[in-house]
Amino acid sequence: MTYHDAKLQILKNRVERREYLVSRLEELKKKKKELEQRLKVLEIYVHNESIDVDNLENKTLTSVFYDVIGKKEEKLERMDYFFGLLELKLTYYDSIFKDVNN
Repeated sequence: MTYHDAKLQILKNRVERREYLVSRLEELKKKKKELEQRLKVLEIYVHNESIDVDNLENKTLTSVFYDVIGKKEEKLERMDYFFGLLELKLTYYDSIFKDVNN
């Protein structure tokens, strides 16, 4: 292999590496966008659930209704459980989003 052949091989390898890196960057940008969308959906859902919990904990018509039929505590426990799951998902996607950004 001559000097020029070796030099051409090095350049070819660099071009291939660059193409791979550009492709990977595009994949990561797409993944980042997907994670941002999931994060927004989860944030909205967590916000809505926290409003529901607040409404049940305070004296609202819904709270009184559940109190009367004896299901208020059960409903609050179920909402707290799902709210906890949502917070875990939100934390998980937030950490993935931070990893992708770094």
